[in-house]
Amino acid sequence: MIDPSTDAKETKFGELVEKALSTPFHYIKRDRIVEKIELDGRVFFSRFERIDGAADRDTIDRHIRGETTLALPLYPARDSHSLTAIVGIDDSEGRLEAVSGYLLDQIGVENYLVYRDSEDSVWIVMQTDTTGIVDAYDFVSNISKMLEKRLQKSWKILPDPTLPDSYNIFVLPSSAI
Repeated sequence: MIDPSTDAKETKFGELVEKALSTPFHYIKRDRIVEKIELDGRVFFSRFERIDGAADRDTIDRHIRGETTLALPLYPARDSHSLTAIVGIDDSEGRLEAVSGYLLDQIGVENYLVYRDSEDSVWIVMQTDTTGIVDAYDFVSNISKMLEKRLQKSWKILPDPTLPDSYNIFVLPSSAI
């Protein structure tokens, strides 16, 4: 079950903000295409610009006010042993609580945050330890297999090995639910 405690939600949201202040780089969404990426015969056009260095408080405050869009890397380096996994679930059927409870129980993740975007999607941000990028991809692949058993509609899981690094990012929420 999703933690109903407001204090717990704010604490977890604060942890995401602290992560933004400590990552080696972050991304800012621009109104134009900033990078053309070719990967495995596909072409991607990114509107997120990579900024070296951690985000500062001013950038985070502007993001929370909706003046800019701040995104963080899911893993700060390919050899990182810490992964942020993202699961986006279409909640138009109102099954978030049942599905997220099942999912979090099955994978044993205790450090997570749930937030809703401007559409009808709910995102679960999970922090977990891994032994490397291959282990991280196995982790999210197992999550996808579990969701296949419970959901008829679509979901999105990141990181995705078929996407470039600049697409394996998550937009920092402006608040927790």
